[in-house]
Amino acid sequence: VSDSLEIATAELEAAAKHVGQTKFGMLEEKYLSIKGEMEDAERVKSEKETEMKEKQELYEELKSKEKELTAAREHELKGIEAEIAAKNKPVLPEKPRLKSLFVQKPRMKFPCGDFVKRPALEPPTPTSHAAVNHVPNSYLNSKLAHPAIAAIRAKASIQGQNLDHAQAAGLYSGEWSFVRGRNSVRTYITKLFNDRIAMYDGAMGTMIQNYGKKHKLEEEQYRGEKFKDWTCNVKGNNDMLSITQPEVIKGIYKQYLEAGSDLVGTNTFSSTTIAMADYKMEAHAYELNYEGARLAREACDEITALDPSKPRFVAGAVGPTNRTGSTSPDVEDAACRNVTFDELVETYFEQVVGLVDGGADILIVETIFDTLNAKAALFAISDYLDYSGLDIPVFISGTLVDQSGRTLSGQTGEAFDGMLNSLTGSYTRDDRKSSKSKGGSKPKVGQRCTAQ
Repeated sequence: VSDSLEIATAELEAAAKHVGQTKFGMLEEKYLSIKGEMEDAERVKSEKETEMKEKQELYEELKSKEKELTAAREHELKGIEAEIAAKNKPVLPEKPRLKSLFVQKPRMKFPCGDFVKRPALEPPTPTSHAAVNHVPNSYLNSKLAHPAIAAIRAKASIQGQNLDHAQAAGLYSGEWSFVRGRNSVRTYITKLFNDRIAMYDGAMGTMIQNYGKKHKLEEEQYRGEKFKDWTCNVKGNNDMLSITQPEVIKGIYKQYLEAGSDLVGTNTFSSTTIAMADYKMEAHAYELNYEGARLAREACDEITALDPSKPRFVAGAVGPTNRTGSTSPDVEDAACRNVTFDELVETYFEQVVGLVDGGADILIVETIFDTLNAKAALFAISDYLDYSGLDIPVFISGTLVDQSGRTLSGQTGEAFDGMLNSLTGSYTRDDRKSSKSKGGSKPKVGQRCTAQ
C-alpha cells in the first residue's frame, strides 16, 4: 500500500508541474502580445507627431511668404499711386520774390569805435587825489578829526585805544617788502595780483566750530569776564569772541597766515548795530570791529616778521547784516521794509571806522546777497574815504544763491557788476540828509512802511 501511495503522489506532483508550466506559457504569450501592441501604438504616435510638426513648419513657411508677397504688393501699389498723383498734380506758377525794403548801407562809424582796448593792469580807482596818485596811507588814525568819525569814537564802549599803526620807514627793505606809512597798499597789491595768484581767507564760523568740538566753548566762554552778567544768551555770537576769547581768534588768524594766506579777513561778519541787535549788543559794534581788526593786525605783523618778503594784509570784513533793503519781510506787503537805506549806511559807517582804527589795510564788502545792502556799504565807505582823505582799496564779493546765477534779490552777475560801476560817490551823506528832510520823517526799524 505504501508503495502505491508514493507512486500516486509522484504522479500527482508531475501532473501539477505540467499544468503550471502550461499556464505560465500562456501568460508569457499574452504579455508579449500586449507589449507588441503598445510598441506599435507608440510608433504610430511618433509618426503622427513627426507628420504634424512637418505640417506646422510648412504652414509657418507659407504664412511668412504670404506676408512678404503682401508687403511687396502694397509697396508696388503705393509707388503706382504716387506716380499717378505726380502726373495729375497741377503745376503752379512760381511766386515772384518781394524786393527787400531795407537798403544795405555801409555801417556808420563813431569816434568811440576807434578806442583801442588795453589790458587792465590795475583795478578801477576812485577819483580822489589819494587813490589816483596811490598816496600811501599814513596809518595815523588819531589825526582823523572829522566830526562824523569823532562822533563814532566818542560813543564807543571802549576809550583810549591805540589808533595808530604806522611802522618805521626802514623796518624792512627789498623789492617785495612793505612798510605801513611808507608804501601804498594799492600799488603793492596791484603788483602782487599781476605777479601771482594771491590767497585770501578768513572763514571764521567753520574754524570756531571746529575749535569748539575740541575745546570747551560754551555760553560761559562766550560771555567771558566782561559779559558774565549779560541779560540774554550770547552763544553763537562768534564776533564777540574777539573781545572775550582773543587768543582763540588770533590763533585762527595765524593758522590761515601760516597756511599761506596773503590777506586774512577779520572776525567782523556780523559786527554791525543791526546784526548785534539780536544779542542786545548794538553799543559794542565799534569795539567788536576794532578788536577783530587789531587781533588780525597783530597776527599779520608776527607772520610778516618771519618772512618780510611776503607781507600779510588785514582785510576788514563788512558783512551783509541780517536784513535786506530791497526785499520785504512780509509776503502780504511787498512795499514793507524792516530797514532803510540810511540805517544801513549809518551802521556800515560805524563798522568801517572801527575796522580802520583797528588796523585794517583793505575793506571787503563780503557775501552780499542784496545789491541795495552792497550799495549802502559802498556809500558808507565812500563817506569815510571822503572824510579821511585816505586811499583804502575796497574788495566786493557777491553771493549767488543757486545755479540760476542770481543773487537773493534776483540780480544776475552782470547786473550786479553794472550797479557797482554806476556808483560815482557824488551822492554824499549831506545829500541824503537833505533829501530826508524834504521827504518827511524817517521810518523806524521794523515799522511797516511804503517804498519811498
